[in-house]
Amino acid sequence: MKNITKLFAIAIAAIGFASSSFAQVNATATASGTIVTPIAITKNTDMNFGDVAVNATAGTVVLAPAGTRTNTGGVTLPVITGTVAAAQFTITGTSGYAYTFS
Repeated sequence: MKNITKLFAIAIAAIGFASSSFAQVNATATASGTIVTPIAITKNTDMNFGDVAVNATAGTVVLAPAGTRTNTGGVTLPVITGTVAAAQFTITGTSGYAYTFS
């Protein structure tokens, strides 16, 4: 009976040592990130070619960003131009990021 008691005591001690050997280890780290605001485009002014006179010959009207017009072919730009305006937009977003607008 003494042998069983000794064996039982040794088993309990071994289980106690074994459970303490599985202790968790902790570590700490710092994380950071930058939230980038998406680019937003807002229309300020609509594009308007103004008054354009045409005939049977094909032609074109080119409206520059400055609001000036040029014509080719069968298109005539009357002296009374009507409202001429290039489209204008406001583009906002995070500073320093690149974008392409076409």
